[in-house]
Amino acid sequence: MMFQQGVRYRGFTLLELLVSLAIFSLIAAMAYGGLHTVLQNRNSTDRHAQAMQRMQLLYRAMQRDIEQIVGRPVRNEFGDSTPAILVNDRGFIELTRAGWSNPLGRPRSTLQRVAWFVRDEELIRRYWLVLDRAQDSPPLDLVIMDKVEEFSVRLMDDQKKWHSQWPPQSLTQRSSAVKIIVAEVEIKLLQQERINWLFQVP
Repeated sequence: MMFQQGVRYRGFTLLELLVSLAIFSLIAAMAYGGLHTVLQNRNSTDRHAQAMQRMQLLYRAMQRDIEQIVGRPVRNEFGDSTPAILVNDRGFIELTRAGWSNPLGRPRSTLQRVAWFVRDEELIRRYWLVLDRAQDSPPLDLVIMDKVEEFSVRLMDDQKKWHSQWPPQSLTQRSSAVKIIVAEVEIKLLQQERINWLFQVP
């Protein structure tokens, strides 16, 4: 190998190499920190979007049930009459609704009996395949939302009075003459704020 006279070839010193490595490590750490923050924000945004989507599905499902209430009492599995709307102060509502889709044209009613309640921190939508039940008419439960801490329902009558129980004991003899106009649903998810929805009752 030929070397030109008078020209000195000089490489990196150990100190320069260490400084270069330190600068590269600092830049890499900053880049990783920025990427980690971006990924965290993206994951948080995705979780929030999924939670909002689930809440919207819950809202629409509950809206379809409540805003299509009809005044059709039913008989339970013991043969006792149950009002068209049944609410208690323990977070339970049972009702008869219209608009039950029947795309296959089966010989059944378009009315459906449904109930909403919380069990083991899960919001359940219960429904029956028949209106007037027999002892061999089991309910079908569908989990709509999890991590539910509280669930309650109130009804407003046409006298602008709220009821956490329906039929109210004070109106047992004339409850059929009192019209429900609004249903308020309150949901408290774990570690989240309360959500209140108002639905118009037909």
